[in-house]
Amino acid sequence: METITIKKATIDDAIDIADIHMLSWEVAYKDIIPTEYIIEKNKTRPAQWQNLLLKNDCEYFIIQLENNTIGFITLAKPQDKNSDENYYELVSLYLHPDYCRKGFGTVALNYISSYTKALGEKYLILFVLEDNHSARLFYEKNGFLFDGTKKTLNYGKPLSALRYRRELA
Repeated sequence: METITIKKATIDDAIDIADIHMLSWEVAYKDIIPTEYIIEKNKTRPAQWQNLLLKNDCEYFIIQLENNTIGFITLAKPQDKNSDENYYELVSLYLHPDYCRKGFGTVALNYISSYTKALGEKYLILFVLEDNHSARLFYEKNGFLFDGTKKTLNYGKPLSALRYRRELA
């Protein structure tokens, strides 16, 4: 496998991130989220990513292969202020569809797990749509387990999301 580079995203990466985000949603969620919803969300993606990278509320990373951006990662501090657990949330990990199922996602996941552990956290959590079987299988193969927590998200229709957790050993 070719060498990938993962580094902090900057405002200059907004368009690449938006393009990958849009295409990923069109491919990964085509049978899960209504098409009309995806089209509407994608209209605002470039501006959304400009704003997100300027606000800097989360940590954003780009995944590059030979200086071409092929994916991105969003990492956030815990949203539950009442939790005494040491964890960060993997808000998103998207790859351009041409680079899926080639090992790049696993490399990115291992990178962000090591990064989170270096921050002193014990767990990495994420939410994945219950109907997104390929993503669930990917996370399970990479040491994440469903922890019993569910929430409902509205993506043009109510969808169940499952919380997965990985211990950072």
